[in-house]
Parts: sequence; C-alpha cells; structure tokens
Amino acid sequence: MVHLYRPRRRFGYAGVLISCLLFIGVIAFLTAALSSTNRHTDSERLTQMANAIDRAVVTCYAIEGSYPPSLDYLEERYGVQLDRKHYTIEYSVFGSNVRPTVQIIPKESTENEQ
Repeated sequence: MVHLYRPRRRFGYAGVLISCLLFIGVIAFLTAALSSTNRHTDSERLTQMANAIDRAVVTCYAIEGSYPPSLDYLEERYGVQLDRKHYTIEYSVFGSNVRPTVQIIPKESTENEQ
C-alpha cells in the first residue's frame, strides 16, 4: 500500500515526562502565588484593624474628652470590629488623658499554616 503522507509520530515516554514536569511546575507556581497572596492579605488585615482602632481612639478623645477605658468600650460605642480569632490585642491604659498603647499580635495556629 502506498501512503501519500507520512504517518504522525506519537509522543513517546519523553513527551509524557515533559508534560508531567510542566504540570508539576505550574502547580508549584500556583501554590507559591497563593501563599504569597495569603501573607499579603494577613498583613493588610492587621494594618486595617490597627488603623480602625487608632481612629476610634482619637474620635473618642475628640468627642468625650478622654481616651476609651477598654477595647470593649470601643466595640460597643464606636463600632470597631476586632478579629480576636486571629489576633491578640493588648490595650494598655495609663490614664484617661494619656493615649493608650495598642499592640496587635498575630496568633500562631495550625489552621493558618495549612
């Protein structure tokens, strides 16, 4: 029998191996990109919460003439939403006319690592 065209060569083991390596590379890249995005999101969430607390403290002082006595006071009266599940928030008050110190510490958990 006479063929008018050349038969197509199928990919051998090398082609399958290259395809698998390429697929694994793409998956590794996507995993690294997702991890980087999660870290950036966590950093942004911490910054936004710190800014919200700071604005509420200053607003309280401007309206009431004294700094808020606790974080619960800020939550109740100024609508500040605190993410206590992911962060530990230290709020130290020295006096009603001295600005309180606020420290936000991320909680370490196995949920965040997975």
